[in-house]
Amino acid sequence: MTATRLVLCIDDDPPVLSAIRRLLRNEPYEVRTTEDPEEVLKLVEARGVALIIADQRMPRMLGTDLLKAVRQRSPETACVILTGHADLSDIAGAMNDGAVDRLIRKPWVDADFRKLIRQLLDRKPDEFGFAEPRRPRAERLVRRVACAGRPAADVLSDLAAAVDDPQAAERGIVLVLEGLLRVEGSLNGLLLDLVRLIVGRGVRATLVDGSGAAGAFFDLVGGRVPIVVYRNEEELKVPKRILVVEDHNENIEFLKALIESAGHHCEAVMSVGDAIQRLSSAPFDLVLLDLVLPDAEGIEVARHILERQLTIPVIAISGYLDRLSDERVASAGIRRQLTKPYQVREILDAIRDS
Repeated sequence: MTATRLVLCIDDDPPVLSAIRRLLRNEPYEVRTTEDPEEVLKLVEARGVALIIADQRMPRMLGTDLLKAVRQRSPETACVILTGHADLSDIAGAMNDGAVDRLIRKPWVDADFRKLIRQLLDRKPDEFGFAEPRRPRAERLVRRVACAGRPAADVLSDLAAAVDDPQAAERGIVLVLEGLLRVEGSLNGLLLDLVRLIVGRGVRATLVDGSGAAGAFFDLVGGRVPIVVYRNEEELKVPKRILVVEDHNENIEFLKALIESAGHHCEAVMSVGDAIQRLSSAPFDLVLLDLVLPDAEGIEVARHILERQLTIPVIAISGYLDRLSDERVASAGIRRQLTKPYQVREILDAIRDS
């Protein structure tokens, strides 16, 4: 970023503007504030503005109306709405139309506010939209591995050959373990080596084991290892298209690995604004929703789905302290709440039952 880029803030409340100036005074860009919508439009046309933060409820003009006018004049300007109101009903339309990139809730958390502004200024222009839908992934490889009466080392060698197939890395792989309980040698040792193999190669893998031994092993010691185990091939259902809304990269990587290992398609966004834009441009079968996000409460995504009458189940995921009451969950149309830290079996069961 350079110091020549301008961030412009508009609000009809002078104390709010003073707070924003103090908050951003040491950031590597110029910050200006105003209470006048006309000044905003003049600056956009005369000088160019990298980012605008606009209060929604202003006496002369709604923030969303102002940002729509800004977008017509300067499509590359990042647009952020600042609001203290409880729901997104008057903002969702502007998000759907692409006039608003992000939402910041009053009162905000200073560190999250600064982080969001930097992220928007660092984004490439083509990252604001979702014009091109992702192509469906190719069907996964299926490899059957005979285990009965064979030494564990030989079985592991066959598994390694399957996992090392170049197409496995590209498409993902289903490993059907036939006669697993009758392997010669340590069954636990074989499964532990298989975990190391899959994780080490970075392959999205699903195991099929009719004996239940592999499933019991992963339930006991798997923890956060994103490897999926089914009892039979009939459980490999038609893949779902799942949207993950989560703002921590490590959690996103875990959930994407787990969901794709189960054979589903996964996309991830990190804010309420991005979630609403994505839901407006592509169909999804399920939303996994973190309840605490940098720009607003995650529950706003569920409310948006409910208000738009979209038939998409929502599974909320929360920490112990931010778990919602049953009344708020029911009012937002959330089907189920899960608690962090993530557990493989709990996530898979929720996806299966949705």
